[in-house]
Parts: sequence; structure tokens; C-alpha cells
Amino acid sequence: MTSSTLGRLQVPILALQTQREIAAYLDYETGKIDRMIASLDQLTRQLRHRLSQVATHLVFGLKRHEGRQSLHTQSVLDGIPDRWRRTKFGYDFAESMERNGGDPPGPLLSISEYRGVELNTRTEGQQASLDVSKYRVVRPGQLAANMMWLNHGGLGVSSLTGYISPDYKAFWISDRFESRYVHHLFRSSRYIDYFAAIANGVRPNAQRVTKTVLDATPVPLPPLHEQVQIANRLDKATTHVDAMLTKVADLKALLLERRSALITDVVTGGKEVA
Repeated sequence: MTSSTLGRLQVPILALQTQREIAAYLDYETGKIDRMIASLDQLTRQLRHRLSQVATHLVFGLKRHEGRQSLHTQSVLDGIPDRWRRTKFGYDFAESMERNGGDPPGPLLSISEYRGVELNTRTEGQQASLDVSKYRVVRPGQLAANMMWLNHGGLGVSSLTGYISPDYKAFWISDRFESRYVHHLFRSSRYIDYFAAIANGVRPNAQRVTKTVLDATPVPLPPLHEQVQIANRLDKATTHVDAMLTKVADLKALLLERRSALITDVVTGGKEVA
């Protein structure tokens, strides 16, 4: 819209006292809606945080009575059961060097800090360039990682075939691991804190973990049948929390719609202010 077009728009002129009454009414009514939206946002954070805590206890085999101090420790493997083995990332996760070339095997994928690997449906932000030949291919069962976002949960095991940014990495997972367990393990709060501690960079939102440092990362190796049991429990818990988050998001959308409609009705005279 040009400035001349904007200058020709017609605007209603109301008595100053009427304007003040409308503004006071909308401040009060939208304030109530805003407080409800803030409560929903807080509930969303609490649900995600609670799920992260439960996941951390399960993937590291921690006992419930050990409390919060068991979640954040100096060593990432503190407190794991004695019967569990230990390994390092570089021993069981091999980097895949597969690239698109001239024939991408699937769509562009992104890595969400809340959901892991998913289809990239953004209209803004991360977009593929015109030449995607050098983009990395991701296959189902591979671990995909944004090396500059690991401290925010920027990794996950893919269930899709597609391609990711050439700055990301994809890893094959050894048959000693259940891939679903791996997904929950590296997205747990303890590993997110660990990645934050080992990352390097000047900007808070651009802390890179190098491949060399990642390869040296200690990793718990429970018996395979226990990995499956843990993954089953966390899949069920995640589905339950996701369903609640969907309801919260739907309610928030209704409140935002109500807020917008209320403002429109009042400022256009469709609703009188008492």
C-alpha cells in the first residue's frame, strides 16, 4: 500500500469521550482474554517440561525418588543402572554422506525442537535453495541433527524419506539401539543441557557442536528389550501430551479469534459499549 493510498482511507471520527470509553472497555475485555491466553501458554510449557522430565528419568533408568537433582548432573551418565553398558556416540552412530544429486528422494524436511523431523511446510524461514543437489538425504530410522541447535532439541530420528540442509547431519544407528529409544534419549532435558555445555559459538542461538566433540559424547546402552519398553512408554506418554497440547492450541486459537472479533465489533459500532 502506497502512502498516497493510505492517506485517502476514510476514518470515522468519534467524540473524544466516546473514544476513551471504547478504549477503556477494550482494554478491560481484551485484558481478560490475554490473561487466559497467557495461562494456556504457561500450561503448554508445563506439559512439555513435565514430559521432558519423565523422558529423562526413563531413558537414563533413573528412579523417581532421586528427584530433580538427578536430571542435571556433571556427567551425562550419572545414575544409570549398573547393568547398563556404556558407549560413545562415534562407536554406534555413523554419519551418512548421501546427497540429493540430481534426483531428490523426497521432500524438504525440517527439524522441530518440539516434534523432531517433519515435513517443511514453512512459508517463511528455512527454505531450500534452487539447487538442492548438495542437500543431505535422510532415510527412515536415521538420526538427523541440526548441529547449531542441539542445545534446543534440534535433532530426532526420522520416519520420513527426504532431504535436509547441507549444514545438518544424518547418522545411521547401529543395531545395538532401538531407534525410538534414541529419539527420546537425545531429546531429553539432560542431553539438551549437555549439548549446551559442549557447544561453541558467540551467539546464544548459534551454538555449534562439532562432529569430533559429538563422537566423544558418552551414551547409555541399555539391553535392547529395555530400550523397546522405554520407547513404548514414552511413545504413549508423548501421544497423550500431544493430544492435550492440541486441545490447548485449539482453545488459544478460539480466544484469539474472539479477541479480534470483539475489537472489530466495538470499533465499527457493531457492539455498543455500556
